[in-house]
Amino acid sequence: MQKSLYRTFALITCGLLLGACQTIRGRQYAVLDSQAIPAHDEPSPRGMHTALWTGDGMLIWGGMRENPSAEPATGGAIYFPKTQRWGLLPEVDQDSRYHHSAVWTGNTMIVWGGTEESSGERVATGWVLDLAAQSWHQTSTDGAPTEREGHTAIWTGQEMIVWGGVNDTNSLADGGLYEPQTDVWEPLTSDGAPEARSYHTAIWTGSQMIVWGGLGANGPLNSGGVFDPETNSWRLMSTVGAPSPRFSHSVVWTGKQMIVWGGRGPDDLYLSDGAAYDPATDTWTPLAAVNAPSPRELHTAVWTGQEMVIWGGHDDNGALANGAAYSPETNTWRKLKTDSLSAARTMHSAVWTGNAMLLFGGRTSSENYVKQEKGLELLLDD
Repeated sequence: MQKSLYRTFALITCGLLLGACQTIRGRQYAVLDSQAIPAHDEPSPRGMHTALWTGDGMLIWGGMRENPSAEPATGGAIYFPKTQRWGLLPEVDQDSRYHHSAVWTGNTMIVWGGTEESSGERVATGWVLDLAAQSWHQTSTDGAPTEREGHTAIWTGQEMIVWGGVNDTNSLADGGLYEPQTDVWEPLTSDGAPEARSYHTAIWTGSQMIVWGGLGANGPLNSGGVFDPETNSWRLMSTVGAPSPRFSHSVVWTGKQMIVWGGRGPDDLYLSDGAAYDPATDTWTPLAAVNAPSPRELHTAVWTGQEMVIWGGHDDNGALANGAAYSPETNTWRKLKTDSLSAARTMHSAVWTGNAMLLFGGRTSSENYVKQEKGLELLLDD
């Protein structure tokens, strides 16, 4: 597999349990009736797509596909693990894209930016899917960030924050805040922001966005920044004890700490280490190395409420079909059981359902896209 071919971005979303109409943080969230979604076979095999957990289903959209002409360009679907049933997403008059971002708001999915699959052009447009109404509408472009890929997007509970990425020539250090209820963009301040980067990671703490790592003008980075939307201000993170420079790594938010693991560093070195960052004290704590997964990039990571689960990715020998779970409470790793269904994969997606990690898509070592009859649930009660 060519090392220079693939890049990744991290997607952090809020999964809200939808079973009845409810009010969360002052906003109304609609009931999602899975039976109202038209039945559909699984989406075509793909990688570098986005996957979101809605509370009862896994939303798959976009990505690079093995045979784009075999389905509508905007093909995507939602998988309901309780019934092992796929539902068809409505078509929208736009090209599919990869290296884009997507967030789940509790009612809608917002897709923004990325690279069009057919033209290879980076875009500065977005679309909103109302899953219950089975309809799309385009986001405003007034005041939106410029075209890019490899950026990050997080959902605050009220707004989507887009930051960083790369255009045709340069990494970027700017972004925007999008309010879907008013369809209005506002720019993020650049004062005190981290240096320009792409293929970094971002998480939402409940009050702040933390961005870290990625590719800068001179290579991988081990720096980052914390953005407070209430004050529209940045502060830089300490690099004392931080992981070495890297991109294509993963992060999870535990409720108290951001955990960074794996990725690729300078000289195309695959990594198998990481550290936990506490924003309250601006300090880093290294992760244990014993029983950690082997070095890799383009893997997935989910937070179960107690552990960070790493799965898949690739190294110099190709795609991987193994992983491990890390407990920050004990600073220990445990290996995961595997079976014949757990196909080696990289550039795939993973979401946490509340009791299992749900995998979809990706590529094998031979660069074929993974084919499966349904979303693969990896149970962790070993």
